[in-house]
Amino acid sequence: MAWLARHAEGFDIRLSDRTEDYAVIGLMGPAAARVAKACGAAGLAGIGFFRHGAAEIAGLPVRAARLSYVGEAGWEMTCAAADAPALHAALVA
Repeated sequence: MAWLARHAEGFDIRLSDRTEDYAVIGLMGPAAARVAKACGAAGLAGIGFFRHGAAEIAGLPVRAARLSYVGEAGWEMTCAAADAPALHAALVA
């Protein structure tokens, strides 16, 4: 944020830190596609590797990025922080 503020001088912009407004949940592993489908997000499988797209999981809006840090297919999903508990509960169920 400090770097951005320093480099924003002379531009007509306003910066605000919204880090606390968002959460990230990873859905990865051999059952990831099955879990996504069970939560109403079968369309996640259509997102190409290293690409992202909007989706709904259990009726909650997410931005899903198709990637994996665990050697299995999966998604890193960004959602509103307030939606994270319900999203997690739906994925676990």
